[in-house]
Amino acid sequence: MSNIVISSRIRLARNFKDYNFIYKLDEKDALKITEAVKNTVLTSSDASPSYFREITGEELKKEGGKLIEEHLISPDFMNLAIPCAVIIDNSREISIMVNEEDHLRIQVIKPGFNLKEALKIANACDDLIEEKNEYAFSEKYGYLTTCPTNVGTGLRASVMLHLPAITMCGRLEALKNNLNRLGITIRGCYGEGSKAYGNLYQISNQVTLGLSEEEITERLTGVVEKIITDEENLRESIKSDALTDKILRAEGILKSCYLLSFKEFTDLWSYVYLGMDMGIIDKKEDFYKLIASLAPNSLMEENPEARDRKRAQLIKEVI
Repeated sequence: MSNIVISSRIRLARNFKDYNFIYKLDEKDALKITEAVKNTVLTSSDASPSYFREITGEELKKEGGKLIEEHLISPDFMNLAIPCAVIIDNSREISIMVNEEDHLRIQVIKPGFNLKEALKIANACDDLIEEKNEYAFSEKYGYLTTCPTNVGTGLRASVMLHLPAITMCGRLEALKNNLNRLGITIRGCYGEGSKAYGNLYQISNQVTLGLSEEEITERLTGVVEKIITDEENLRESIKSDALTDKILRAEGILKSCYLLSFKEFTDLWSYVYLGMDMGIIDKKEDFYKLIASLAPNSLMEENPEARDRKRAQLIKEVI
């Protein structure tokens, strides 16, 4: 399933007791929250500074775009007006955003279909912070959050899927409608309001109240397994000389192009990756890491044309 499931993500929203939520939080209290999280995470015996590190002001300005492309921070995080912080681990799978929409956003991303492992790590980080800090919690409602849709477990579980066959066959709108009825949403690869570059989609839960963490992840797992089956069946149904031609033409363009925009790259790479999965192209490359490494900010080129030229050069080396 890992060929279709690119990655799994768990995100926990938490707020500290006795502090206003973000939209009424003053600078003094925002700084207190930031220092409390840093003092807990960066000095804990379970999470030494060599494991976690804070990305500070200048570094954040320089690397912010890249962190967004790696899904380690949200686009909104770069525009926060109050004291904030982002702490990541050395593997770049764990990120802790402080004072984004909630006081805490704990996020874990694992490659492949790995929700259980991601949840286990996120809960360990959550427990670590809660050892020295008290959360805003209601016996009736659960964890209290800025947005009412996160009240309860505060858990958002999501899975990134590569769905070229469902997209090509025009089944995406029907899939969206079916998922909405189940309390599941589908978004582009960079979350709410984003485009689905390279036929990549995030499938995530909408309901957090009245369900346990295990129930949320199990329900999402069942839905994703059904989507995978549908995608696999449709791939069989669209096998043809015409599809093989499109896949090999996409590979040919990537082998020979001189300039390559990010959109064109993701569109072509989706075909090539599909060809790898279907045995038409005899290669195996990491879809997710390659897209992140060739995204605009990751190329570290200010001039758009220089970025497109560098992207073309790098993809030719891979192909």
